[in-house]
Amino acid sequence: MPRVSRSSRLILAGCTLYVLDSFLPWNRACRVKCASFSLWHGIGTAAVCLAAALLLFEAFLVLFRRGPAPEPDSEAAITPDRITAVASWLILFFTVLKIAVDRHYLFIGAWLGLFLAAAIAYGGLLRVREGASFRAPPQSPP
Repeated sequence: MPRVSRSSRLILAGCTLYVLDSFLPWNRACRVKCASFSLWHGIGTAAVCLAAALLLFEAFLVLFRRGPAPEPDSEAAITPDRITAVASWLILFFTVLKIAVDRHYLFIGAWLGLFLAAAIAYGGLLRVREGASFRAPPQSPP
């Protein structure tokens, strides 16, 4: 098995725990009876689906990628590193949006999910930095 980078480990572990955390109660309100909602309620569904897709995408990259990503043809090229980074930042965005929309009666799952989403986003930032380190510096004209 190829050596797994720190960003891949962070993204894989973070996404796995995030998907598991999505089943915990994120909101809980007790009046006469207690009611709780998980991340699968409202906009959080998009965050969980994106985290599950990123988990599968990252596992595919770890299992089948050989060496660094190929050099993109241009700065605007779509690379697996950029896809991972954007998806990880979107997970953080959707998590913050879910917490902002359902800010009343937040429960333990929401705070744990926010921490995990931040860890996933940091993994995406590390991925961008790792991808930049593989590329050769531009050559100056003679």
